[in-house]
Amino acid sequence: MPGVEGREQALDLFEKVGRGELLARIRETAHRLYRTEQRPLSTNDVRFMLEELGYEGDPRILGAVFRGWHLAGWTTVDSKLANARPIRTFIPPEGL
Repeated sequence: MPGVEGREQALDLFEKVGRGELLARIRETAHRLYRTEQRPLSTNDVRFMLEELGYEGDPRILGAVFRGWHLAGWTTVDSKLANARPIRTFIPPEGL
């Protein structure tokens, strides 16, 4: 699949270059949301955390939040800047 290797390298950098704690907090929220709502989640569901945690960097960091989760389907991105493009939805491994 084109671009997958580059995408994975970029996501690795988000975790290794001082953003591991940010990702851990957003992942905690994603797991809590899944346990509460019992439905597939997407970056739409955790995007609010970026502002809440004071992160003003690249929002694509949210792609790293769901690493290790299982693809569940698709939805449309909520961000007006992304022009309603399709994004994946996920469930955690323990959610199967």
